[in-house]
Amino acid sequence: MSSIPNLIGNLSNLYRLNLRNNQLSGTLTEQHFWKLSNLGDLDIDSNSFCLDVSSNWTPPFQLTYLFMGSCHIGPTFPAWLQSQKNLQYLDLSNASISSSIPNWFWNISSNLVYLILSHNQLQGQLLNSNIGEFLPNLYFLSLSGNGITGTIPDSIGHLTSLKVIDFSSNNLIGSIPSTINNCSSLTVLDLGNNNLSGMIPKSLDQLQLLKSLHLNHNKLSGELPSSLRNLTGLDILDLCNAPVLEQVYSTCNCRGV
Repeated sequence: MSSIPNLIGNLSNLYRLNLRNNQLSGTLTEQHFWKLSNLGDLDIDSNSFCLDVSSNWTPPFQLTYLFMGSCHIGPTFPAWLQSQKNLQYLDLSNASISSSIPNWFWNISSNLVYLILSHNQLQGQLLNSNIGEFLPNLYFLSLSGNGITGTIPDSIGHLTSLKVIDFSSNNLIGSIPSTINNCSSLTVLDLGNNNLSGMIPKSLDQLQLLKSLHLNHNKLSGELPSSLRNLTGLDILDLCNAPVLEQVYSTCNCRGV
């Protein structure tokens, strides 16, 4: 594996830095970024970098795109993100973050359309109760593979632009909120491997664009709602190890049951 020299921080006109998937390693410090005031797109995804900056670091740039998946960013949620007011795309997956998502994060998120925080060790509640007000333009949301607890808030239904929701492999409890049917653009809904209980909302049949529905390994009860037969575009229905399987309607016309 190779590292990158800190002299890259002298490229003051640099707007886009893409080092994705290059098997690079080493430590990135403030010196690597110190003159990059024009940087708007930073993609170091799928490398093995370790970010070592002070807790009160304020970057010289304002990013729109930030992809740092598989880099070591944690263990705490990166405080320097507070300075980033223009973020639209953010991927901090598999970044060794083991804290909770701080409240200030939702205050800088109004421009986000793409958010991946999967495969960390995030703790605490799933989402701010007013998430619909903070993320009005979000279309992709993945928080899978963490230790997130609590319930799915009713305000999830305010995220009407969402196409993908992946909350799988967490410790979520409670029922699936019926307000999720307001997310009419959803194509993927993955709530598998949690501790969700109650019945599957009949109103899910309003998600007419849904292609993939994963409710496996939960504690859901009752029958599979007959209204789901209206999801004629559904390709995958995963109910593995879900007590809800008292009755599966052949009219669902879906694969993966």
